[in-house]
Amino acid sequence: MDLHRYVKEKVIEGKKKYLFFDEIQNVENFEKAINSFRATLNCSIFLTGSNGKLLSGELATHLSGRYVSFRIMPFSFKELCKIKDIDIDDATDKEFMEYLNYGGMPQRFLMQSESEIKVYLRDLYNSIVLRDIVQRSKIKEVDILNRIIEYMVMSTSQTFSAKSILKYFESVNRKVSTETIYTYLEYITSSLILNKAVRYDIRGKKFLQDQINIICLIWDYQGLIILDLKLR
Repeated sequence: MDLHRYVKEKVIEGKKKYLFFDEIQNVENFEKAINSFRATLNCSIFLTGSNGKLLSGELATHLSGRYVSFRIMPFSFKELCKIKDIDIDDATDKEFMEYLNYGGMPQRFLMQSESEIKVYLRDLYNSIVLRDIVQRSKIKEVDILNRIIEYMVMSTSQTFSAKSILKYFESVNRKVSTETIYTYLEYITSSLILNKAVRYDIRGKKFLQDQINIICLIWDYQGLIILDLKLR
């Protein structure tokens, strides 16, 4: 579908427009269409998406200085308690372990059984890995990608480097280059599964060192990987 032509045919001249686009990253060359709307229409534009495409350099090039971005996170533990109508001070270990195991993705609270939640979270993970990372970045070594994600999630909040990941692959008899690891790390963080935590006290040349911390943004994935490891 030609997004630019479709919108232009629908707009009413002389009135301010409010344009809402969900999962806009699935439309080819959407950046150019959005920039055209901004330049030629009296409108406010709202874009939502579920991956790093909306934060890409290409979008920034077209809309530089003309947009405000908001990163929407899964529910926090405090919000989980609010959903369950529980005061956070009265929350038990059961509620906290549920949050650690299944996280705060909103849709999972609509599901009744544990099996439904597991299927939903696994499908969500696969859709992000296979569609957002593998297809978009044209990755051929999917097993290596999954193993890096597994290693990082199980090491979340710990400091590690590309060398430590190389040692991990050596322990499972796999050969992977340092360049591949850095490239895959960039793909993974761009997909918003994980995020780098930069130390505030690092200065100068220390920024060039490869010691980093990783924060698992979506706890659901950690629970799923732990579950998969137990099933092996």
